Amino acid sequence: MSVAKLFTSSQWYEFWRLGDVNLDGKIDHNDLDIIERHMGSFFPAADIDEDNVVSSADLQIASSNYGLDIWSYYGVWKPPDLWVWIVGGLAAVGFVAAIGWIIRKPKAP
Repeated sequence: MSVAKLFTSSQWYEFWRLGDVNLDGKIDHNDLDIIERHMGSFFPAADIDEDNVVSSADLQIASSNYGLDIWSYYGVWKPPDLWVWIVGGLAAVGFVAAIGWIIRKPKAP
């Protein structure tokens, strides 16, 4: 299930208004960088207060919500990142293989 399907469009909009300008579900340095890069220009994705210009007010909004993520904000369980599934899967395969080896280990004559 994709992250986008966990939340409604109105929830994404509300969280964007807190500073998640790249819509990755968290307010971090990437969002602040985007806002700073477009300071003084018309760039709707970074214009959090929707006054038609990216300004220090937009940066202040995002900065004050820095570290917030959409899952915590709405109290939703966050699915693990893909690498967690991969490492967990490899560990499970290794564990099963080790158990199989122990069970089938030939006995010394």
